[in-house]
Amino acid sequence: MTTTGEVVPPTGPDRPAGIAGRLLVLLRPVRSSRERLSYLATGAVLAVLTWLALEKVGGNVIPLFRGSHVMEGFAVFDALVGVSRARALLWLGALLVCVLYGVIGYTPWVASAVREMQRADPIRPAEAVVVLSTDLFPTGELPDQARLRLLRGLELLAQRRARNLVVTQVRSWSSREATVRQMTALGLQAPVYEVGLVRSTRDEALLVKELAQTQKWKRILLVTDPTHTRRAAATFEKVGLEVISVPSAWRRYDPRGPMSPGNRLEAFREWVYEITGVLVYRRNGWI
Repeated sequence: MTTTGEVVPPTGPDRPAGIAGRLLVLLRPVRSSRERLSYLATGAVLAVLTWLALEKVGGNVIPLFRGSHVMEGFAVFDALVGVSRARALLWLGALLVCVLYGVIGYTPWVASAVREMQRADPIRPAEAVVVLSTDLFPTGELPDQARLRLLRGLELLAQRRARNLVVTQVRSWSSREATVRQMTALGLQAPVYEVGLVRSTRDEALLVKELAQTQKWKRILLVTDPTHTRRAAATFEKVGLEVISVPSAWRRYDPRGPMSPGNRLEAFREWVYEITGVLVYRRNGWI
């Protein structure tokens, strides 16, 4: 007690004085079994929440998130860290993830970033429309992303911008049948070529180059997702093709208009994927 009779709270480890003292609580050793159990649970819960936020940001773009039971392992690891002197790092990591989530989901910079990945050239006549394929369902049906690409390619054929259609095969089963079926339903007729199997845009460029040389094509209309157009066009030009880049429709969002936080997170994942692709392709000399 002071001379005025005021009671001063204790400032030991149980009642630290000031913000600095409270932060030191995160660095002190765990003394009791009850406290250890509390920190174990806190570390595990914090790990799961941080993981879910990172998954929204990174999604399937980051290979770490593709493995099974990785989140459970992450939770166990963080629980063990939670009872050590390094548990303050868990809170620091969670804080950084929250800041990253907020910047991506609630600021406009992502829309500008994905727009810069797009290349849309003035459309001119060419010998062929090349539609880069995506995954294919085992039933042979096209997923939404592939349908949007194909629809844009068929629009170019209907406008008589080219007389031939080229699709690429990314699975052991062919998308040519689904493509012809869609053309028939729309009343379109044109030669349909398929090249593959392919594992990358580089493979697609090399095989289309061989086909173009065989057919004596000089110029192609290249259709792919908007965020993929710049890298794809550069890859095809690197192998010696004259390319007119034509983006398909945006999927589920349009960066030219209002975007929700969920749209921005999806756009960010696509941006990360493309930026990574550009770096790899530059390193290999493919663009």
